[in-house]
Amino acid sequence: MREQEKTNFYKQDKKEYILNNKDIILEWINNFNELKNIEVIKSSNCIDYKSILSKPIKKIYDEIEDVQELQRIIYCISNWYEIKYPDCEFKFDGDKVVDRHETKTDLCKYMDIYELIRRLETKDLITCNYRSDKHGFIPTITNNRCIVRHYSDIRVKFKQLHEHMGSEQNVYIRIYNEEGIAHLNNTTYENYILRDILSYEHFKKGTITILELYNELIKSDKCICADDLRDTIIDRELRIIVRKHLLELIALKLLYSKNTIPEYGYERAKRFIKEFNEELNTNLETNLIDEIISKDYNDVKKLIK
Repeated sequence: MREQEKTNFYKQDKKEYILNNKDIILEWINNFNELKNIEVIKSSNCIDYKSILSKPIKKIYDEIEDVQELQRIIYCISNWYEIKYPDCEFKFDGDKVVDRHETKTDLCKYMDIYELIRRLETKDLITCNYRSDKHGFIPTITNNRCIVRHYSDIRVKFKQLHEHMGSEQNVYIRIYNEEGIAHLNNTTYENYILRDILSYEHFKKGTITILELYNELIKSDKCICADDLRDTIIDRELRIIVRKHLLELIALKLLYSKNTIPEYGYERAKRFIKEFNEELNTNLETNLIDEIISKDYNDVKKLIK
């Protein structure tokens, strides 16, 4: 872009990535017409889905102390990608921006997405793993590397399981947070109970997803309440919605950054989206930044219109 085009480009920046109030979270996740399509709500055939959603929504809202917590995520991730992909890595081939391979640094090798997440104060809004109030972790050695697996123990209430026990019994089922699965190929007490409820195919496979487990439990007459399991699923779905909006704002922040030029900002934003899609399955699209960069910034009147 020529200088006048750049000036017009930056004048179009609405600075939506500068947040003023944490109530923006409620705007993102209060669209009940959209939220009632969450699989766990559809599968439970629940009519009063608003009451089901209110508790997880409040939980996420209360976890954010103030809007600056969200703003720090936006600034931290956008700054990370400006450092990871400096201007010196780009060059023009005609009107197209390409890699300047001869000056390529080693930053990409070390600045992967997991190093970024490790530095974030608020990780749950980016990783969107399953979670519950009762949780822990198990370090395991794989290929001479220590891998920490996080898990949640989620309460399910069953009818009397043994004669010497009360009419109701709480059972905690272990779900691994990253994968959202329960392992069924061991002889724990919980799995002994589940054998009477789940199909042989699930035990043959050795695992069951948290959504599959919930769907099986609500069909069983032995299960009294699986609300904690349902809330864990909804909690993750809501954080995925919040994450999507945050990442879209980060892409805009990268595109409109005045530390660079629009073409490099656009290329940086595309790489950011590509990496999050590949590593965290975020399903982000580039439609918005494509539309912004492709406008004609010569004609100011047309832009205003």
